[in-house]
Amino acid sequence: MFDRLLPWPKQETVDSAPLPVRNARVTSRAVRAGDGRRPVWLWPAGGRIHASLSPVAGAPSRNLTPAGLARLLLADPARSMPAIRAVTGVDDDARALACIRGWQEPAVR
Repeated sequence: MFDRLLPWPKQETVDSAPLPVRNARVTSRAVRAGDGRRPVWLWPAGGRIHASLSPVAGAPSRNLTPAGLARLLLADPARSMPAIRAVTGVDDDARALACIRGWQEPAVR
């Protein structure tokens, strides 16, 4: 699913995660449910999806709402766990999943 939604950097194999851009403005506050659109940098490395809330060299940026980010990352939570922990600011997997699930929009009936 991620490969269709995000144009990844032109790196066939990534041995290590891209590095944050020097002198970039750092957004230290984790994403919260009430936030509007925020820039999020997403990239694949080692078969997993990683994320940063500050610029990362070689990684594409997307302006996403918390609900959109949750929908994207919860499509494959096992693969996306590094990104889920990064955007929620929670190190514990179970708590990070509970946090990001709270960002989902209710189903329309």
